[in-house]
Amino acid sequence: MNQPRVFRIESKSFSVRTDNLSQGGAILITEKSRGKSFQISLEVDCVVWLRNQLRDAFKGSEAQFFRQFKGVSFQFWVERHRNSKGWFLRLSKCTRGVVRSLVIPQGENAIGWRTMEDSLGTFYNFNGKRCGSDTGRDADGGER
Repeated sequence: MNQPRVFRIESKSFSVRTDNLSQGGAILITEKSRGKSFQISLEVDCVVWLRNQLRDAFKGSEAQFFRQFKGVSFQFWVERHRNSKGWFLRLSKCTRGVVRSLVIPQGENAIGWRTMEDSLGTFYNFNGKRCGSDTGRDADGGER
């Protein structure tokens, strides 16, 4: 089993690790901030897609976006927004009507998004399998 990747972005702490208890495996992202904890599990097929969205976010323009990935039994989406403290990404997953979200600040020189993308990359060959293909779609239905 891989060791969890733990890192800080501004006032938040994140952990990325594998979950071998889930059928087929999953990657768990945990955000801890101000005594609260938020967690999202990503099925393997979604990881490559999310890494591409993170790359687009730190390379991209100064614009908000909404992109979604539809899995067999879940829907996952990424939103890029700005507030008084700067840019952030909200990652959300809906499974059986329950939505779970966490927020990743951009950080200085997009270090927050780069570190998350790098951490997800350490799990690319999850359980000896190649992660899924980039099968997500934009909110407008276009291919990503």
